[in-house]
Amino acid sequence: MTLTIKAVAWGSIFGLLFCILNITIALKVGLAFGASFVAALLGFAVLKGVGQYDVKENNILQAAASGSYFSMFAMSIAIGGIALLQEELPPLYITMLVSILGALIGIIFSQILYYPFLEKEDLPYPSGTATAGIIQSLADIGGKNFRYMAYSWAVGTVVYGLVKLQVFPGIVPPGFFVGVAISPLLVGFGMIVGWKACAFICVGSLYSYVWWAYTGFPSSYSSHLQAPEIMTTGTIMLVTTACVALFRMKGMFKGSFSLPAGRKNLLVLVFPFSLLLVTFLILSGNVLHTLLLFAVMVPFSFVCAGFVGKAIGETGVSPVTPLGLLSLIMAGVLFRDIEIILLMAGFTGCVGLAAATMMNTFKVGKIIGTSRKYLTISQTVGAITGVAGGCIVLYVLNSAYGFGTADLPAPISVAWSNVAESLTAGQLPSNISPVIGGLAAVATICIEYLKISATCIGIGILIPPAYSGALLLGGVLQKFLNSKGLTRQELQSMAAGLILGEGIITLIALLLKIV
Repeated sequence: MTLTIKAVAWGSIFGLLFCILNITIALKVGLAFGASFVAALLGFAVLKGVGQYDVKENNILQAAASGSYFSMFAMSIAIGGIALLQEELPPLYITMLVSILGALIGIIFSQILYYPFLEKEDLPYPSGTATAGIIQSLADIGGKNFRYMAYSWAVGTVVYGLVKLQVFPGIVPPGFFVGVAISPLLVGFGMIVGWKACAFICVGSLYSYVWWAYTGFPSSYSSHLQAPEIMTTGTIMLVTTACVALFRMKGMFKGSFSLPAGRKNLLVLVFPFSLLLVTFLILSGNVLHTLLLFAVMVPFSFVCAGFVGKAIGETGVSPVTPLGLLSLIMAGVLFRDIEIILLMAGFTGCVGLAAATMMNTFKVGKIIGTSRKYLTISQTVGAITGVAGGCIVLYVLNSAYGFGTADLPAPISVAWSNVAESLTAGQLPSNISPVIGGLAAVATICIEYLKISATCIGIGILIPPAYSGALLLGGVLQKFLNSKGLTRQELQSMAAGLILGEGIITLIALLLKIV
């Protein structure tokens, strides 16, 4: 029996801690930290300390720990945006209810996406694959796979530690927009994704670089990213790819739900969406506009789950920025209440990120052989407990420090609030162009028809080209080592160690920054 109270309880405790950490990081520096790797390590320590270590039980623990920390990132940004606009925050129970429903709906959507993304396409899900490698290697201390992970973990820790200490430059050559980022994590992702997918990511970055040169080499990447030719093109490519993938999902319900089986499982969605509708009706007081908003946002939330799940599945990169921007625009076109716009964007973000996190967990379970049913139950428990506790902490932080202050500057919340203000004034954000979006959609359909990954190209457009260089380096390294006789498991263990090394250093650096 791998679904134990011990694993779920410890996982939920770790998940709540990760959720609080990610909320603080999001409001402090605008970043999110993926904690699956750390959860796997903590799970090993706990399970080994209280009894016998079991890889499937650690997978269950990791699932519970992953239930909330990513989805609450989106809601913390939304609530921060409402506070920055001097609006009265929704009652705590409303925020808690919307956040929990978003996480649960995301988990339900992931059941539908399992067959097309993990069975039919068998997407690599680099974070999930790396987590599985860590869990398995820890069960084989002294074995070859463990040694590969331990050595690469040491390399990743030392190299990225020297980068954070500014002994090594962050990018080679230093000071350039292009090049190769000194990132063991990205190299590890590239080893899992493979050189072909990494090459397509570099194609997107090549387009980004050409536009950067054409516009006179803007000094900052953030200003370059806000150009419509970059933000609109990359975002629309990701969304169009998700729509194409969902359109192709013939037989999508085959094996889609863990419990119970069959098409009747769509009824599972009726209750949370009905409860959500009643909540927004109470908040807005406008029945017609709220019904119209839901008629559009319900299918749109599924598209978001699809495009985030596919992007993370193919590249390991989470498209948080385009997800938030799209959610704000969709809600803003249909509604003029700024609180409703931001809250709906937070909900949609919860759905997309919760679905992607569940898909990563399913990838771990598929590699290890853990029951989907048990993983779903564990992550659901972790989502409810983590989100509930995270919402309380979010409101306590607002009361203690305020958002947009020196203690909690909330940089992404500032961006969301500015977009929401533009939308309520009847204007699109300056970085969104309908014409460019239409052209990008047509180009994406043509690219997908040619069996080329438009998702990888879209991600390449939106990330710094130096990141693409690091991914490609990992892909080429994987190809070379594979030709030298290393097995897939050995390569995955090596990649997992590199990812874990940077992940631990990143966590330490973030903790030092927010203290």
